Amino acid sequence: ETELFAPLEKELALLRVKFYREGYVLTEEEFRKYANLEDRVKSQMGETGKSARGWWLIGRCREGVSDAPGAEQAYDLALGIDPDHGLTLLQKGKMALVRALSERALSGSDEERKRRSVEIAAMGAGWVRRGLELLGQEWGMEGDLAAGYLKVVEEWRQGSYFAGPMLVK
Repeated sequence: ETELFAPLEKELALLRVKFYREGYVLTEEEFRKYANLEDRVKSQMGETGKSARGWWLIGRCREGVSDAPGAEQAYDLALGIDPDHGLTLLQKGKMALVRALSERALSGSDEERKRRSVEIAAMGAGWVRRGLELLGQEWGMEGDLAAGYLKVVEEWRQGSYFAGPMLVK
């Protein structure tokens, strides 16, 4: 399965490189490239069968165009095929941690929103820990990012960190 999707994963990695640049905004051409890549992954799965790695890759494409609900749907489909798909657990967990940090930063005096952010953080932390455990030392840059978010959330939950400055970046 890894070899099957390797060329498409490489293409996605090249598309995502720009994402990390400050002030970067996707162009219409890049939106089309993400959509085309997602279509090609679906086509590949049509020939070889549905796979967790294929749905993970689709989720990454959707994250690339800021379609969080679509990405989560793809990750859920991946985990429906393989509940122990480490890459998917890592990404789903990272998305939850980012959402928890955002909820907390925006909660102000809204206690319900604060409580919800803690619940989201706990779920996300569990997924990231499990993903890192399953991947061993093979987690790469996205694993490093997820581990970083996990550290921030753990410190925040202990009351020793506030992620406001990080969220601005």
